[in-house]
Amino acid sequence: MRQEEIIITDNISIGENEIKLLNIIKNEKPKSVREIANKINKDPANTTNKINQLAEEGLVSFKKRFKK
Repeated sequence: MRQEEIIITDNISIGENEIKLLNIIKNEKPKSVREIANKINKDPANTTNKINQLAEEGLVSFKKRFKK
């Protein structure tokens, strides 16, 4: 059994789920949080919260898009 590595900073623990999120964001370049949530089978609201935590740590950033 593989042991999950956890990295702890002042504000966030980075575990397997966070690593999955970061890999999806980096490699698949999703267009929305909903798309990410669907890929990991998680609720979009919870996914948004986790991504916001990652953003606060400086691990991700958001690009504003304007609807046509």
